[in-house]
Amino acid sequence: MNISLVKPALFIAYVLTLLILFGCVGQAVLTQELQDKLVERIERRWEFYAVRDYTGAWDFSTPEYRRIFPRESYYTNFHGLLEMELTGVQLLAYDVGAAVASVAVRVMISPRPGAPAASLALGKSPTTIDETWKLVDGNWYYVDRVK
Repeated sequence: MNISLVKPALFIAYVLTLLILFGCVGQAVLTQELQDKLVERIERRWEFYAVRDYTGAWDFSTPEYRRIFPRESYYTNFHGLLEMELTGVQLLAYDVGAAVASVAVRVMISPRPGAPAASLALGKSPTTIDETWKLVDGNWYYVDRVK
């Protein structure tokens, strides 16, 4: 065996291992603790919806969104004729590179007084809402879809 060829081969393997390890350092692996924090943030945000505190829900939006859209205008994104109650949260996917989670939020929707007669007649109905959450500096933020 030629020793002069073994040393460079070991060095290359060592460098590749370091590159792989350092490449993963900056990426947020989804630990159980981060999953628990995500569910807590989702539940807390929906607590604001339950009491129609939409400006409080604005605090859960990404820092980028909050820099562009003022708190005072956030309520215009919501319709006041529906009552929504969170009934469940399910993590669907997590993109490590983007630090973005896709979540299915199960909600019971019921019409409030003043809603159309058809809605009132149908009463409560379950639905699932797809939400996207972004991990920024160890905190989860809701990704608002701008229309």
